[in-house]
Amino acid sequence: MQIVTRAPNDRRYRRASDPLRRVLAPVLAGVVGLSIFTAVYVIDTLGVHRVEALIRPENKPSAALAERLGFRLEGGPLRDRWLVDGQWHSVMLYGLIAGEER
Repeated sequence: MQIVTRAPNDRRYRRASDPLRRVLAPVLAGVVGLSIFTAVYVIDTLGVHRVEALIRPENKPSAALAERLGFRLEGGPLRDRWLVDGQWHSVMLYGLIAGEER
């Protein structure tokens, strides 16, 4: 699973303040449960408007956790989105927007 607010090579991400980048770094690294909790923290505390979670379709525990925390399934499978160990994988797109009911 991966949480994305902005890609690390995106200029808007690089311009983010250092404290925000420190919070987003583990999120972007894809630490499963902690990342989703961190995403909720980023919205609730730091004022980020939208966070996306990219979760492989077979990763049912991560999808269930995302849904319990208010993420909504928005699309997918996004075919061949991740390249891992030389193999392409599809992912499902989940989104969490500030202010939505959780």
